Amino acid sequence: MRIKVFAGMKHFFGQKEEIDLSLEEPCSVGELTEKLNLPEDLHFVVVRDGQSLGSDDLVSDNDQVSLVRFVSGG
Repeated sequence: MRIKVFAGMKHFFGQKEEIDLSLEEPCSVGELTEKLNLPEDLHFVVVRDGQSLGSDDLVSDNDQVSLVRFVSGG
């Protein structure tokens, strides 16, 4: 799986703009978040083909997704 990392998320991945992650079988976005060891209180979306994915949506090894951080509140 290829993951593009956008601003605000890069410091979680050593400033890399893209990472590769091998998945033996499809997993949910929630499981992917756990595999990436991201903080539970981090606000971000996983985007595939221009659509944001929910935590129950499945991703597989041949997917290309983006991680985009957002800030909520005012």
